[in-house]
Amino acid sequence: MKSSKKEVILAGLIAIAFFILGQLLWSNLFKFFEPKIKGIEFRIIESNSKTIKTSLLVSLTLALIPILTVLIWRLGSIISSTRRIAVSLTILAFIAIGIMIRHAAVRAYFTRIANNINPSKEKDVIYPLDPDFGYYMFAGLCIGFIVSYLLFRQKKI
Repeated sequence: MKSSKKEVILAGLIAIAFFILGQLLWSNLFKFFEPKIKGIEFRIIESNSKTIKTSLLVSLTLALIPILTVLIWRLGSIISSTRRIAVSLTILAFIAIGIMIRHAAVRAYFTRIANNINPSKEKDVIYPLDPDFGYYMFAGLCIGFIVSYLLFRQKKI
């Protein structure tokens, strides 16, 4: 079997594993990423009013990571191991930046209103939250894909 077919099959298997993990662990993942604010306890929920459920969006985003990475390698004719690793790290970095931006926005908003919600801070106020990290992760994935392709593809002469 050719090396490129092995890559595609491996990327597909990893994508399936990431999708399943995303479905099973999405709420634990978001509990980890939610800011810790004194006086507020975030309760992760999944709202049915959204067009796409948070768990599905996160799972699809995670599944797209290996698929888009291999796609960049093939479209950009990237054969160097160093460049392949750089592509992968660039994509992951942009996803992480998206998560950090969302984290900072939530922290800033809730820190500002924490005193209004719970001025005594004796007991935490439970705040149900359907995190939109998935959108930020997906945006980071798309931006990382574009930046990686533009930076690391083989320039044709």
